[in-house]
Amino acid sequence: MIRAEKSVSYAADFIPLGQSGQAAYFVPFYCKEGRRAVEDSLALYREMLARSTCVDPSLPELESPARRLIAIIAGIGLQACFATKDWTADRMHAVPAAQLSDLNALRAI
Repeated sequence: MIRAEKSVSYAADFIPLGQSGQAAYFVPFYCKEGRRAVEDSLALYREMLARSTCVDPSLPELESPARRLIAIIAGIGLQACFATKDWTADRMHAVPAAQLSDLNALRAI
């Protein structure tokens, strides 16, 4: 890998450079688009949780559960890529289902 000349954090010090000589993380459009996708995902998960728990999607208490679900889904996807035998379809369904079961307490909010 080529060392990036400019970095925004220690972790970004060793990311590969693209054809233009800039790492994707340093391209302003990529950063803006990535942030928009994150915000859209968070809003979608908040809305899904609100519907399933019959609460207002703007409720601050939905922020943490929505972020946890985003992390769980992304994490399962990544783990399933590298440990396909460990992540059967049943397990991929069971893990988020257990998390959603834990979130039933939101109904009491």
